[in-house]
Amino acid sequence: MNQKIINSKIIVLTGAGASQPLGKYLMSEFIQFIKKTDNASPYFPIIISDLTDFIGTDLEEILTLLNSIEATAKHLSKTHWSLPYCPRLEGAKISGSRGSLLNSANDEIKNYFEYYKGIKDIVIKKIVEHYGVVDKKKVLEIYKSFINAIFTIQKTKVLPVFTTNYDSSIELLSGEENLKVFFASETCPTKICINPELYEKYDPDPQSNNIVLFHLHGAVNWIEEKNTKEIQYQSIIVPQNNSEYYVHKIVFPIKDKTYDDPIYDMPYNYFSRCLDVAKYIIVIGYSFRDKYLQSKIYSALDFNSELKIIVWDPCSKDLIAKYFPTYIDKFLIIEEPFPKGLDKLKSFLEGLTV
Repeated sequence: MNQKIINSKIIVLTGAGASQPLGKYLMSEFIQFIKKTDNASPYFPIIISDLTDFIGTDLEEILTLLNSIEATAKHLSKTHWSLPYCPRLEGAKISGSRGSLLNSANDEIKNYFEYYKGIKDIVIKKIVEHYGVVDKKKVLEIYKSFINAIFTIQKTKVLPVFTTNYDSSIELLSGEENLKVFFASETCPTKICINPELYEKYDPDPQSNNIVLFHLHGAVNWIEEKNTKEIQYQSIIVPQNNSEYYVHKIVFPIKDKTYDDPIYDMPYNYFSRCLDVAKYIIVIGYSFRDKYLQSKIYSALDFNSELKIIVWDPCSKDLIAKYFPTYIDKFLIIEEPFPKGLDKLKSFLEGLTV
């Protein structure tokens, strides 16, 4: 792996809380947001309300359930299924259905599943629309002092940044005040493509401060061509969830996420290797819920005796107690919402000599 990346003594991991100051919603806030928006399906507010009544406003829980319903639909046979109950749809007429959707004929069951799939499509479209637009002025206001502080303290010219966020806020920092952001993009004949193999060839600009960005869950402006599997970078976000030719390259928030795609292998491999060498990882607004990412952090805590984790989140203490109760001495906390608390971060890092 590229030693120019993994030898950094400070690395950064950002979650939803890092984009909240940019006006981007946390998962529970996002569900409340889409409940209030206009949608093509008249049943959308009914089904979303019933889902939130049943399992709350956690986007991960809701998409997990919708995924399960979609998977069940793919295996429909002529056998009747026991369906999730949606009380306010009792007796609804959908494509000529009569009476309850429960215990109806097979065609009506398929219709019922299609409506749930339609709900998932709307949620995904709203994710792309909401996180696909970022105000560059706000990005600079939020991140400028933070990034400058890290490069001032660590002296070296490379900062690996890992993010579970879908937005392009970090990319927008490139070109500002002697700063370059590399995210494994290359210019193809008529488009920009994402190629994770480029991390291996990366050579930082010695005259600039360099952020090496890894999207652990993909990005809303990444689209994959279905036939070629080529991943393209969109400068203007266009929802593609119903496209015949493209699909958004995102790991959507569901339980038990899978990362069996090469586009995610390289970022996670670099995350592991960077953790093995780093002295500090600054975790901003991240919930630690992803079990796969958790496992990488557990392994690093056992392997790297010098590693300290700075958790920058109003819920820092609760998160550490919940997910890392036996490693509490390895953590430092900033209980203010990002970007407040920068002075405390500086005090944690001031003894670093790299």
